[in-house]
Amino acid sequence: MEARSRAKTSRGTLCLPSTSLKIFRVLVCVACLTLTLSCAGKPDPNTLVMIIESSPTNLDPRVGLEAQSERIDDLIFDDLLTRDTHFNVAPGLAERWEIPDPLTYTFHLHHGVKFHDGRPLTARDVKWTFDSLLQGKVRSTKAATYHLVDHIDATDDYTVTFHLKEPFASLLWNLSDGAIGIVPYGSGDEVSRHPIGSGPFRFIRAEPDKEVVLARNDEYWGDKAHLANVRFMVVPDTTTRALELRKGSADIAINALPADTVLSLEGEPNLSVLRAPGTILGYLAFNLRDPILRD
Repeated sequence: MEARSRAKTSRGTLCLPSTSLKIFRVLVCVACLTLTLSCAGKPDPNTLVMIIESSPTNLDPRVGLEAQSERIDDLIFDDLLTRDTHFNVAPGLAERWEIPDPLTYTFHLHHGVKFHDGRPLTARDVKWTFDSLLQGKVRSTKAATYHLVDHIDATDDYTVTFHLKEPFASLLWNLSDGAIGIVPYGSGDEVSRHPIGSGPFRFIRAEPDKEVVLARNDEYWGDKAHLANVRFMVVPDTTTRALELRKGSADIAINALPADTVLSLEGEPNLSVLRAPGTILGYLAFNLRDPILRD
């Protein structure tokens, strides 16, 4: 809980290096308990302002892949499973699960979970979330992640069973934190414009290239967030991001500044730099449209 205690006395926070979604959710939900004191110079002292480099591409958790979409989706939606700080799979919406054989995974859902519009979250919603991908009702590259799922049964309101085509060792990981949040039954592409989840924050508004605003879900089934509101402020320019933190109009940035800028900001009395273990993914993507590489 070092991040939590240090943030209590800091106007702004920079987090380094790459931070897992689990750590990010904890940081946003509980880190700034004294926001009214630490951000008194802002128009709304009850709102945590987080800098992001670009707008999320899609707030439908079945579609959004890049960092900004996943960070925001993780606050709006819940996954079947979560991951702890050591990346071990842990209960989420599913309080427990069984694997009677390598081709069968049965999940038992928490009772009393509701979406932000008041609808109960049941096994039918879980089945729809994945069926809409597998059956092409929603076009997304995430569908390929679940290509080994043969079909899904909702045996009752709180039990859902995944039947596989062949053993799928990474299924649990691909059902956990940030992989894919559960959407209401019947949801189509309107989710990208007005997402309705069951997570600790609910969607308020979004303006491309400017901001995304969330508010605390006071009916959340799990541990409720201490923060009233979170505003994701889009700031593409590195220098401007540093200035927003320095003057206190933003509270937090995660991996959004070069190392030399972080060193200069570390000396600011109203800023704190938090470092935590995380993961970094580096890759090369081949341009398959290139005449040389397309074969």
